[in-house]
Formats: sequence, structure tokens, C-alpha cells
Amino acid sequence: MTKSYDKPFLTFEQLTQSLKDKGMIIDDEVQAKDELSTIGYYRLKAYSYPFKEVKNGLRINEFKPNTNWKHIINLYHFDRKLRLLVMEAIEWIEVILRTQVMHFFSERYGAFGYSDKDNFHKNFKHKEWIEHIEREGCRSKNLAIEHFEKNYNDKHPPLWMLIEVMSFGSLSRFYSGLKIEDQQEIAQYFKTPHAKLKQWLHVFVYVRNICAHHSRLWNTTLRISPKKLNDFNVPHNKIFIVLLMLSKLLTIPKKQATWEKKIHKLIKEATKDNPNKGKVFKMLGMCEE
Repeated sequence: MTKSYDKPFLTFEQLTQSLKDKGMIIDDEVQAKDELSTIGYYRLKAYSYPFKEVKNGLRINEFKPNTNWKHIINLYHFDRKLRLLVMEAIEWIEVILRTQVMHFFSERYGAFGYSDKDNFHKNFKHKEWIEHIEREGCRSKNLAIEHFEKNYNDKHPPLWMLIEVMSFGSLSRFYSGLKIEDQQEIAQYFKTPHAKLKQWLHVFVYVRNICAHHSRLWNTTLRISPKKLNDFNVPHNKIFIVLLMLSKLLTIPKKQATWEKKIHKLIKEATKDNPNKGKVFKMLGMCEE
């Protein structure tokens, strides 16, 4: 049975008091109000759930004893930094993929070979993909493409121009649409089976969109997740498995060790003084150290 929403608007002062009334310890109310005014109550509220009391299996609107406002703020900043590190890794992989796909495909099929559906596997929705990347090209206002359109009468720009303005999603679809033998040749560069690479790219596109929209990453349940993998004995629908997947592919640009150190340091610092350390590990999808 539903009911009308009747919760009133609350000022930052009232929100601060409401948190205290529910058992939150706030050492510096001025700073807390400033953080509420810059980050937002409802964005921060989502980071408070691990600190809520649970009765009869249900989370109630009271905080666990000794829950401090700084725990919520620290978790928020951990998530923000985690998104940045994930974006950094995906960027490296995306740039490499653009280069590998462009060089391989152009050498085999020519500068305009992507416009011929016969150069893709038979189930690929080639027409839809072409229409989509044409729109991306128009929206990009890319100088190279504009110069090409003014000076040449070809219907499409060469692949090495167009691939630079493709979204990561379109690039992933490009790879997925290739003939299996072509996917296999490109996947060799990543030292990963082609079917796995195709699936992982799909997951990376989804995760990248989460990061780009500043949504919570650390405890999200992935709606698009890799199939059960023998490589990693961790939950397949939590972000930690994506960190492992990214790390595996980062051996190619020789960024793995540096990136892994950053991730390890971030998780260690974020959980050092956290009374719910175990729950944070669990919601990331990992075991304790």
C-alpha cells in the first residue's frame, strides 16, 4: 500500500540536527554544514547506510554507537578517488583498443572498410552502428573531420579520423561486431581470449558511465557484470572484480604495478579507522586483507 510523501524541506542546520538526533557524532557542525551545502545531503546519505542499525534484518533510521560524521565523509572521498583511479585505468585500455582496432582493421579492409557490412560478422547490426557513429562524428565538431568533409566527396571519413570521435560504447560495439578471427587477432595483443575481452569491454563501458555520472561505485551491485570467471574467486557483481579485470589488462601498457599500488593504498587508508571495515570490504566484493 502506498502513501503520499509528506516529509518537509529541511535547511542545512535542520539536517545537521536530524543526523545528531539519530545518533551521529558531529565534532565540527560548521564544517558538517559546509559539506552538506557543497556535496548534498542525499548524496551523502547513501554513504551512511553501512553505519545504520539493523533490527530483525531491516536497516532502521538510527546510527550504530560511535558513528562519526567523518566516517561518512571519508567513505565519500574514498569512492570519489576510486572512481578517478578506475577512469584512469579504463582510459589507458580504451586508447590502446582504439589504436589496435584502427591499425588492424584499416590494414585488412582499408580506410573505409568499416562502411561495408560484409567486413563484420553476419549478426552485427551494422546499419544501426553506422548511423550512430555518424551522429557522434557530427556532434564532435572535430576539426579533422570538418576539414575532410569540406575537401573530399567521400561519404564517410577514413577510420583513423572517425575512431577518435567514437564513444567507448561504439568502440566496444565495433570490436564485438568484428568477425571472430579478427577479434582473435586483436585480442592477442591483450593476451586475453577474444570472448572474454569482448565481455570485459562491455562491463568497462558500463562502469565508465557510472564514474562519469559521479554515481556510487564502491558498493554498487553491477547490473552488467562478467560471467563467472575462473580467474578470480570473488563475487562477479561487485566492483572489486572489475579492479582485478582492469589490473590484468594493464600489464600491456606496463601500468599494472603502479596502478595496483594506488588502489591498495587507497583502500588501506579508507578503512584504517573505519569501525565498519569488514562491511566496507564485503560491499566492495573482496575479503579482508
